[in-house]
Amino acid sequence: RLNAFAAENPDVHLHIITKSTPRLIDMINDGSLNLAIVNTSKRDKLPGTRYIISCFKDILIAVNKYRPIFEGKTVSLSDIFNYPTISLMQGSETFTVHSNLLANIGITFNPTIEVPSMMHAKVFAENNLGIACIDSDYALPSIREGKLFEIKVNDVFPERTVSLINNEKEKNTAADALEASIIS
Repeated sequence: RLNAFAAENPDVHLHIITKSTPRLIDMINDGSLNLAIVNTSKRDKLPGTRYIISCFKDILIAVNKYRPIFEGKTVSLSDIFNYPTISLMQGSETFTVHSNLLANIGITFNPTIEVPSMMHAKVFAENNLGIACIDSDYALPSIREGKLFEIKVNDVFPERTVSLINNEKEKNTAADALEASIIS
């Protein structure tokens, strides 16, 4: 779909950035962005029009050195914090969701490593730097390749969404065309 957009709009310049969901929402609200793709579990706080692109649940992933400890078991999240952990950065929607889930079971969230994106969390986990918690669909290729495995937990991660949001205040025909190509 994006290939068709690029072919039909050769003069449009795209500027792709990676920021936390709260920061992207701020940028939509202040008019510095026309479109953003965000992940959230709070459906009522997003500005503009919202299109749900996909739904997901987070899973815990680790390299094979942790297999003897966790494979074939369902563990509590409290068991994970005896090992190095990798999280998205404080201030991100993901950090907030994980922090709130842990607070509900009496754990203060204090990851060993904080990274800016799920891509970084996966790479850090693949490089044996700790246990990460990321979108199950995003982790699946590395699990299939045998680079990582899923640690089963008895605590339930909330379903979240990947959504496209727009700045309804600032009309931009190129942004409208890009939005149409993404949601079509």
